[in-house]
Amino acid sequence: MFFFALPNETQTRLLKLQSQRPVVYVSLQAHKHRASVQSALQCPVDSRLVESRSPRFLVLRAGETPRVRRTVYLNAGQTLEEELAEAPFDSWVFETGPNGEPRARRIVRRVTWKSRLRNGLFCAAHKLGIRLPGMAVRYEVIPEDHPTGILFGPGGIREDGVVLSGEIRPVSERPDSIDLFQLFGRELCRDFKELQGYMLSPGALEALATGVRLTDDSDAAPERDLRVTNAADE
Repeated sequence: MFFFALPNETQTRLLKLQSQRPVVYVSLQAHKHRASVQSALQCPVDSRLVESRSPRFLVLRAGETPRVRRTVYLNAGQTLEEELAEAPFDSWVFETGPNGEPRARRIVRRVTWKSRLRNGLFCAAHKLGIRLPGMAVRYEVIPEDHPTGILFGPGGIREDGVVLSGEIRPVSERPDSIDLFQLFGRELCRDFKELQGYMLSPGALEALATGVRLTDDSDAAPERDLRVTNAADE
């Protein structure tokens, strides 16, 4: 489920939802330190985003402890995907599908005796506390490790005034994940209007009518924005 809403509208609804069903929000960003992976009782809804897309969080019921994975990257100066491609363990890359949906792609290295030897040396060095050139460790939370949760992107407004879409998606088909997904969708998008597959809040509808950009990705071509002219074709 994709939606557009202004930060104050989203925040008000999330606070009301929290009073009905306490949950915690866990960022899906990779961190340098395990202690940096923390859950929060409130989801940060930002009106001054700098990224081109909405941040995304794993939502768990209050009391659930997120599992944190440790990954050793062998080339710290490379891009994330290049780092993961060089990782000594099976890794996941989170990317966006052709319709804007998040998806996970597994990267499994081709195993050779050289890669086994190199990985063994790097892992042994890491366990012994030895830092080798180019080696980095990242701690992250993987949604698939939490089948009772949901994925949530609050959307927001960039510094340049562009409104970014938010998203609600179950992690799995388990009843507790579906139940949490339906609760978020029902309470967050109450009184929203549907337009071209998106749910729009009153504030987002007003912004759309005044020519403000509503988009999944501010770096995408303007032709992919939600437009007033398109609304007339509905």
